[in-house]
Amino acid sequence: MPARQGSQRGSVRPGRDEMRSGTPRNSSRKIHGFLPKHCPHRMRRMQAEKRREFAVFFFLTFILAPILAVLIVAGYGFAVWMYQLIAGPPSV
Repeated sequence: MPARQGSQRGSVRPGRDEMRSGTPRNSSRKIHGFLPKHCPHRMRRMQAEKRREFAVFFFLTFILAPILAVLIVAGYGFAVWMYQLIAGPPSV
C-alpha cells in the first residue's frame, strides 16, 4: 500500500501544506535543540559532555596509546626475529 501524503505519524513524505510553506505544521512547538545559556538542562548537558570528553582523552592517552606502542614495537621485533630465523643472522 503506498504511503499517503500528509502529516501522519510515521509518514516519510511531507504533506501539501508543508511542501508549500517549507516548514512543518508543528514547527512552532518544536525547540530544535535550542536551550538558553542559563538553562540548568544545558549546564547538565555541558557537564556530561566535558566528563565524556575527559573520559575519552584519558582512555586514548593512558590506555590505548601505550598498548598500541607496545604492540607495534613487539610486532616489529617479532618480524625481525622471524626474518632472522629464515634468512639467518646478519653478516658483515
